[in-house]
Amino acid sequence: MLRYILKRFGYMLISLFIIMTITFFLMKLMPGSPFNDAKLSADQKEILNETYGLNDPVIVQYLHYLKNVVTGDFGVSFQYHHQPLWALIQHRLIPSIEMGLAAMVIGIVLGLILGVAAATKQNTWVDYSATVISVIAVSVPSFVLAVLLQYVFSVRLRWFPVAGWEGISTAILPSLALSAGVLATVARYIR
Repeated sequence: MLRYILKRFGYMLISLFIIMTITFFLMKLMPGSPFNDAKLSADQKEILNETYGLNDPVIVQYLHYLKNVVTGDFGVSFQYHHQPLWALIQHRLIPSIEMGLAAMVIGIVLGLILGVAAATKQNTWVDYSATVISVIAVSVPSFVLAVLLQYVFSVRLRWFPVAGWEGISTAILPSLALSAGVLATVARYIR
């Protein structure tokens, strides 16, 4: 079993390396640079290109990129006043993990309930309703479901806040939207 897990982990690392390589070179094929702003003079652009290593050969830039990714140095944000990207990621990581775990729990619990109800009441309206709910849940993208839930429960009914991350009430709608796929899958397997 350990051998299988290590083999799968190795495949994952190879896939990640290939994706990173393709992404890097596709970005290099795009015209322009991050500093093609009309407000910058040619001298300022040259200084920025030199500072960030954009004048180096592509292979040197690629090796520098790989080294930085492996060491966790993702550079700085041009949009957020040169804050380190890793700090921006860390700030949003905990809410993302909380929302993902909540979505999994909600999806599994509701999927179990729906699947058991459909299995115990086969060929009745309960079974058919569970099938329709499962098909809709797996077919509608989570971002569309999120907008619909937000419109109904936040804008129209005013039961939940529209946006923000201040506690459980702000996590319910996004977690419900993300749980739809898990709910559908679990319900169909249980059925």
